[in-house]
Amino acid sequence: MRHLPTQAEYVLYPARFAMLAIFSTLSFGNSFSWIQLSAVTDITESHFEASNTAVNWLSMVFMAAYVPLALPAAGYLEKYGLRRSLIAGSTLHAAGALMRAIAGANRSLTLLVLGQTTCSIAQNFILGVPPVLAAKWFGVAERASASGVAVIANQFGAAVGLFMTTVVRDEHDLQGMLWATCFLALASAVLITLGFRSTPPTPPSATQARYGQLHQEEASLERSSGASNPILDAASEAAPAAATTGNESLPLLAAAEEQPAGKGAAGGCRSVSNEHAFVGGGAEHGGGDKGEGMSAMALASNWDFMLTLVSYSCSTGVYYTIATLMTGLMEPTFGRSSSSATEIGWMGFTMVTLGIPGILAAGMIIDRTMQHTRVIKAFYVVAVLSLLGFAFADRGGYFGWTFACMSVFGFFQTGVLSSGLELGAELAHPVPETLSTVMLNIAAQAAGVIFISLVQPIFLRRLDDDDRSGPFAANLTFAGIVAAGFGTLCMSSGRLKRLQEETPPAAA
Repeated sequence: MRHLPTQAEYVLYPARFAMLAIFSTLSFGNSFSWIQLSAVTDITESHFEASNTAVNWLSMVFMAAYVPLALPAAGYLEKYGLRRSLIAGSTLHAAGALMRAIAGANRSLTLLVLGQTTCSIAQNFILGVPPVLAAKWFGVAERASASGVAVIANQFGAAVGLFMTTVVRDEHDLQGMLWATCFLALASAVLITLGFRSTPPTPPSATQARYGQLHQEEASLERSSGASNPILDAASEAAPAAATTGNESLPLLAAAEEQPAGKGAAGGCRSVSNEHAFVGGGAEHGGGDKGEGMSAMALASNWDFMLTLVSYSCSTGVYYTIATLMTGLMEPTFGRSSSSATEIGWMGFTMVTLGIPGILAAGMIIDRTMQHTRVIKAFYVVAVLSLLGFAFADRGGYFGWTFACMSVFGFFQTGVLSSGLELGAELAHPVPETLSTVMLNIAAQAAGVIFISLVQPIFLRRLDDDDRSGPFAANLTFAGIVAAGFGTLCMSSGRLKRLQEETPPAAA
């Protein structure tokens, strides 16, 4: 086995920040496309002569498309790498955004649905990238922060989408929003194509160095035994090319990568005994127990992970549902006037925006205490209480209290959303983080579709009568579902397998 670099030899390149910024731009735009039309339901209905259900499905299609396509997209990412995967995603997103803009100019609901569906397919190449990008480009001490920034970009896109309620006042504004989204998508596609690289010239951590070495050794064994593994062959052929070509194909980043940002302790890099890579770094590629690598069956037999998956789908599914149906939940109480629409828009924007410090707070507390499950449980409790407060404040027509409760829910629930992915990776180890993240996201997206489909009849059938009992029942249902998620999480042992493996015996 070849010598792995010592801690002091790992280099962190300034270009990693450019990679993060380019990806964050794409993630922001895709999330913005997800929710913006549902935020201006009435104007969208009028412009495209669509029903309320049809407009809500413009958001739900993102969740529905993720369920069957997430695993194939993860396989594409594993086989072809970050660059080609993101080129595919950004191209699909740009094409979908262009179709939406043309649909707005021609009032074509069919073309709008086609464009929105194309954007939803692009999401499959985007949503699972943050932990992979962090692992490939950033040092151990930077990974959580880098992944958090990428998640925040996605959250902020949703926040700005909900904020469109305060900006889009008529059909002319709607068309302007669609064209602005199109130009942003096209710019993101150009940046990804011209300026994005899958990996730096040298690995940023022992994890990535070990994976690269084990991966090439496994490929060598496959070839010597006469067996053929197309994924390993493609990766082994691509790795030397990436190392030798350097920046030749990406002139925009050549200057940025000439000087390292830091080494050793300053770079935050340390040796990890057997941590697997985020993409294709499972047991089947040279580390850990056989049969557990990229196997969904390994996760299905992992009781703690499955409990966490159910819990995560409950809480995150409710979050997606509220973001999609917020206008419908609030209008029976506060009316359909332009001032009410502005207030509801600000509420949605604040709910999602406060999730950004929620993500940071949860991450900082977990990094300091390493008490993943306890922190998430505490956030869960506050989220449930805030939903109950929201239900009663909305029924009573107290907008200030409604605003406050939804803001608190956004802060704590988004903390659960981001920390839940990290907890899932800990419980799933040694299964790669890519697979655990995809499985959690699939469950959450599927739950969102189911919840929206079941909750809509509770309040939409009474929407014209301004009967508040429908939204009240829906909000109580949300609180009950999140409480059920909390109870499910309490059944898990919370054993942090990855952390236990990374912790040196002397520090244990």
